[in-house]
Amino acid sequence: MERTPRLIRLALAGLPVALDPWMIFRGSLGGVGGGAGGEGTNAAGATGGGDGCEDFKGAFAARAKGGQLRGQEDGGSGEDVKQQGGGTEDGGLAGAGRSPSLRKYNPYPDLVNQTSGSLCETVWGSRPLVLYDKHLVSAKEQTIRANEGGGVGIGEALDISKTITRTLKRHPGPIRSFRVDSSKWEDDQELSQKLKTLRLGFVGLPDLDLYCFNYSALQVLDLFCCNFQGLKLAWIINDCVTLRELRISYCKENLTVNSKGLERVHLWGNTANQLVIQSAPKLIDIVTGITPGGERAKTNPMRFTPQVSVSINDTPALKSIRYLLLPYQDVTVNGIPIAKETMALTSVQDMKIGLYLSNRTQRDRLRKILDSLPMLLDLSVLRMDAITPSERFEVAIDEPFDDIDKVVCVKMHLRRFSIEDFRGGPAEKHIIKCILSHAPHLLMLNAKCCATSSKEDTRQAVKEIRGYEQLSEGCQVKFQS
Repeated sequence: MERTPRLIRLALAGLPVALDPWMIFRGSLGGVGGGAGGEGTNAAGATGGGDGCEDFKGAFAARAKGGQLRGQEDGGSGEDVKQQGGGTEDGGLAGAGRSPSLRKYNPYPDLVNQTSGSLCETVWGSRPLVLYDKHLVSAKEQTIRANEGGGVGIGEALDISKTITRTLKRHPGPIRSFRVDSSKWEDDQELSQKLKTLRLGFVGLPDLDLYCFNYSALQVLDLFCCNFQGLKLAWIINDCVTLRELRISYCKENLTVNSKGLERVHLWGNTANQLVIQSAPKLIDIVTGITPGGERAKTNPMRFTPQVSVSINDTPALKSIRYLLLPYQDVTVNGIPIAKETMALTSVQDMKIGLYLSNRTQRDRLRKILDSLPMLLDLSVLRMDAITPSERFEVAIDEPFDDIDKVVCVKMHLRRFSIEDFRGGPAEKHIIKCILSHAPHLLMLNAKCCATSSKEDTRQAVKEIRGYEQLSEGCQVKFQS
């Protein structure tokens, strides 16, 4: 059967986008169903009638002259016949057969051997790139065996860094995924001299031997679900003078930070027992999403003292502290407990605190923390517990926020206040009422309702809150479901 570029282009024009980015087409282009001669979607019978080619309205149908025709493999020869009168109302097919189709295209041998310009590569470049070095290694090994008659030794990794670079340059983008874990890099110095961002996920770094290459330009280090030694990471942070941003997620190591240039430290979903910021004079933003690890994680945060030590020292530029989790963390700033003694963090303007609002001790800690933040502009409270039966009684007795008008940040600076996972409980309504009544510069109050809370309780709380007195006439009160 004749294969011409025109036929291939016509065939490709009617195809849906393949799920596999390397798959241009596999399967029947034409007849679905069959007539008297044959049925099925895989191959039509050699004789008899059948439905016309769906994608081409019967314009190009293949007539088989013996056996079955699967592309150009099984069966006898075939020929293209234009508008053969068929017995179907769609027309377009006399003898049933199968239209020519491209088989699965594997671009990796072409990428390894630097061939270009083919129609298949054009189609490959039109789809988002999915690059996995494992397939490049396999293609490289096949080329070596074909050319040299030998193979790669067992356990020996190939250096295909140049091929990877060439592939990235040849593909116009976008990139859907990029995975490198089956090859080696011979010249680490050359690869890392200009490296500015390094993101690693699900990687074991038992030695964290970053001294093997020059990271003098590294600005962002992001570790996700990685296994490493906290002490060695601390050495890297201290030595990498260009580092500006550190992100660690879902890891299990204590961390010590001492950096002259670091501006952002984001820790999220980690399990550890200690975070120490020894000195970070340029640090402006810190996220302390840490909960206890090991046996400490089994303790009840409602009944036991916090088990994670968070120590923040020598951070004169610090403006944002987010995800202080009072049920789990004991926080000190410059050696002073943030919720136990009078102190002043005059640089902090944004604070996000998670706590059990039904717990009296944690409510008191929140109140004392506000005393230490005289310049606070944005306050966000995350409710981490459900409403308890005793909450209404306890709030009515202690009224922890009744004197909030004496808090400097509320009286002078607070612009935005929000409660996340809002359930409409007595403690939430109490703090909202006090802030609305005593914050003259408040511009926005936003309550983000908890998805699992009682809808009826939430509606009643919203109705009640909308009737509260507001000291700030320009304040907008919003509730998000």
